[in-house]
Amino acid sequence: MKKRGFILTQAGCGSKAFTLAETLITLSIIGVVAALTMPTLISNYREKVILTRLKKAVSVFSQAVQRSFIDNGSVEDWFEGYSDVSAFYGPLFTTYFKPYVNTIKECDEGAAGCWAYHTKLMNGSNNSWGNNKFGSSVYLFVTNDGMNVTIDTWSTADCQNNFNAGTLAAISRCLVLAVDVNGMQSPNMVGKDTFFFVITDKGLVPAGAGSNFANCSESSTGYSCAAKFLQ
Repeated sequence: MKKRGFILTQAGCGSKAFTLAETLITLSIIGVVAALTMPTLISNYREKVILTRLKKAVSVFSQAVQRSFIDNGSVEDWFEGYSDVSAFYGPLFTTYFKPYVNTIKECDEGAAGCWAYHTKLMNGSNNSWGNNKFGSSVYLFVTNDGMNVTIDTWSTADCQNNFNAGTLAAISRCLVLAVDVNGMQSPNMVGKDTFFFVITDKGLVPAGAGSNFANCSESSTGYSCAAKFLQ
């Protein structure tokens, strides 16, 4: 025998059951909670993945730079003999990087395959250098673990203003690596998955290591986010 809201067992004891309306309300509440919390959980997970890959980049390129210093002298010596800096990048990579980094692809400036087609700045604006690259007169390569890398040079003053990597060697230009730590995967945005490093006489220095994160905000370029992300 069945009564409303109860199920009678053979022993005659009743146990209250959920009605259909109560079940639907409960499922609706669970759905709302999930909708509110899942984006945060997904965002936190993605940040952890990016941080892990950023730490891997620091390890890989710090070791490469230090080994190159041992074999080839400090970064000041690397610029000797290159009055035309645009002719510098290919030999730079071949001599000072390739022996110390495992790569699967190399690209001249503007060639497809080594950089996401377009990379935005942290404030959402387009970078000013065009597609398939980040920088001017650059050389690009892809590591065996899927990181896209651009080699570029900036004036020492621009390095200080944009990347705040601390005291730089007394040279007219500084060497900058732009690293998209998850390669072609989105978001391809500076300060989110693309970070900068400056090669100084002290080795590889994450942008922002001078404790000035002025360029690391949603309203700015994101250039100095590497050190902040690593904190």
